[in-house]
Amino acid sequence: MSDDDKIVWLRSLLDDSVSLTQAHAEMYQRHFHGRAAVSTVEAVIYELRSCGLAQLKKPNCQRRLGDLSGEQLREVIARLIRLRPQYSKINDELLLQLEDRLP
Repeated sequence: MSDDDKIVWLRSLLDDSVSLTQAHAEMYQRHFHGRAAVSTVEAVIYELRSCGLAQLKKPNCQRRLGDLSGEQLREVIARLIRLRPQYSKINDELLLQLEDRLP
């Protein structure tokens, strides 16, 4: 969405016919569209730091990774890199396979 389109959309929410509840719902939906829940991100990080590369082949991990946006996947990779000194299961191969999933 271009900046001009966003301004038009935001101004439409200021119309007297739009309730505060409706405006909140639209803004919430637009902000979180295409993003997984925070709990999903945390579950992926837990699985991968605890089990490592083997976890990538499991259906639950595959589903959770598929739910993540590109931005969220970058966040997961960055957090795993920071956690790497504490968890031996986080290795180069795991990080490379996650990077291959980036859009």
